[in-house]
Amino acid sequence: MRPDRFRTGNDNFDELISQQYEAMNCLPLRNEVITTTSGMGDTTVTTTTTEVVQMREENVDPSVFALPVDYEEVSMMDIIGGEMQNQGGQEEAESVMPNFGDLFNR
Repeated sequence: MRPDRFRTGNDNFDELISQQYEAMNCLPLRNEVITTTSGMGDTTVTTTTTEVVQMREENVDPSVFALPVDYEEVSMMDIIGGEMQNQGGQEEAESVMPNFGDLFNR
């Protein structure tokens, strides 16, 4: 797989990927990302490893990539803003943190 064919659909990510692989003539077969997050006195380290274990080139029917009929694009900011407004006035909304688990169970 050529790096110029690797696209996420997010222009910012795609630009970063292009810059990273600009000097490369291939796509890595193994990638490891270590993420450290801190908050409320806790620190969490997460390691994510992606590894290609099989590769082949095939012609795939474009319908495989078609969005479901009921697909609807939703902005996270609209959801979060709506959740905050449902919980009170604007002054209250700024101090209320939404439950992100509820946001994904719609």
